[in-house]
Order: sequence, then structure tokens, then C-alpha cells
Amino acid sequence: MISLTTKDIRIGFSNKLVLRGINAFFQQGTLNSIIGVNGAGKTLYVKSIANLVPHSGTVTLRRDNTLLGYDTIAYVPQMTAVGSELTVFEMILLGKIRQLTWRVKQEVLEEVERVITLLHLSGLHGQRFSTLSGGQKQLVMMAQSIVSKPKVLLLDEPTSALDLKHQIEVLDIAKKYSIETEAITLVIMHDLSLVSRYSDTVVVLDHGTILKHGTPNEVMEKKLLEYVYGIEVEVATTPQGYKTVTPIRILSKQPSPEV
Repeated sequence: MISLTTKDIRIGFSNKLVLRGINAFFQQGTLNSIIGVNGAGKTLYVKSIANLVPHSGTVTLRRDNTLLGYDTIAYVPQMTAVGSELTVFEMILLGKIRQLTWRVKQEVLEEVERVITLLHLSGLHGQRFSTLSGGQKQLVMMAQSIVSKPKVLLLDEPTSALDLKHQIEVLDIAKKYSIETEAITLVIMHDLSLVSRYSDTVVVLDHGTILKHGTPNEVMEKKLLEYVYGIEVEVATTPQGYKTVTPIRILSKQPSPEV
């Protein structure tokens, strides 16, 4: 059984706490979304799990009674201006860097090819990474992380540069990866309908603390969302049982939280 626990995670800048003590528990084979307004601390939280930012508190990743290291965690950042002249294949191959020698083994090359096929990147196989669109770069960076076979996959707004079809494609892959490899995936997302569609649990960050951590049905409640986002919303349920959230108007007065 693989589990991830964060205990009392705190991050501060210039004597101001941005994360104020984050406690959470995640289980293997799950996809977990992190939501909240800009500045709530979502990216800092996932970066603290990957040990990419200074923080206090503890991050514990276990398989049964065995502690796992940070080398089993992969972080895929928001897509920024990356100008690497490596090809798509070479960029994804870097995900296997711990296994690379002067002579790359055939099984490693075949594994990279399988991930390229999985993410439908075959047509870009030999193209320079710097020439790709933002959405294509996002897919390549995700492929680079998946090929390393992490036990924790951290995705920071992976769908932000993608069209609707590719959003579904990426989240389908992340969900399937989590289940088939018994990994734990954390995804920062803003589209609450996609959050409801794909999440096993949802973490609501508000002013550097967890306001609520529960199932989509527990979190996608009108009064809670109106408090977090400061807008009036309409929450409905699809015939398949997923929640949809429609923004109506900005609220002139901040409502009280009901969690």
C-alpha cells in the first residue's frame, strides 16, 4: 500500500506565511485535485511535496512500512517558455536519465516509444521541442515524467494550454496511470467540471490552509464554492453523476463558509 502524507507544511516569504500548516493524506491509485483562487498556495504546496521549495513540516511517502525517496516523485510545471533544441524523443528520454549510460539500452528506447504512442506524439517524434506549441510542450513534459514511472505524479495546471479534446486525453492518461501503476496523482486545476469528472478527492486551499478535503460530491457545494471564489454559482448534476459548476455573477459581499 502506497501512501503520501503531508504534515504541517508551512512556507513563508518576508515574514508572511503563505502556507499555514497543510495536513493531508493520499492513497495509491487515486487522482486528487487541488483547487482554489490564484495565490491560495496551490503550486507551492505541490512543489513542497517534490522538495522544490524550502518549507517546514514533513512529507512522507511510504510503500507499506518502507519509506520512498524524492526520486520517486515527478513534478510537471505549468508550461513556460522553454527553448530546448532537443527533439521530442530526446526530451522524453531525459525522463530515464537515472538509467542512461553512454549506450542506451534497447528496452529503454522501446519504453520511450511506448509513452510517445500513449500520448499520441508519434507525429512529433523528431521535431525540436522549441518549435512546439504550448499544448504540445505540455504533453511532452508529461510524457517525460510518466516514462520515469513515478509513484507520485504532480501536475500543475496540465490542461491550461490544451483544447477540450486534449484536456480529456491528458486527464484520461493521468487517471489510467494512477490506477494501473498504483501511483498517487495530484493535479492543480481550475475547471471544476473536470475536477468533478476525474477526481477521487479534492483539496480546497484557501488563504494557505485546507478549507476542505473530500470527494467531489462533498466539495462541489454551492455555498462552499461561493465562499472560496466570491461568485454566485449554479451547481448541477449530470445524468452520469458528475457535478457541473456555472458561474453567475461576482458577489458584492463575501459569504460565510459552510464546510
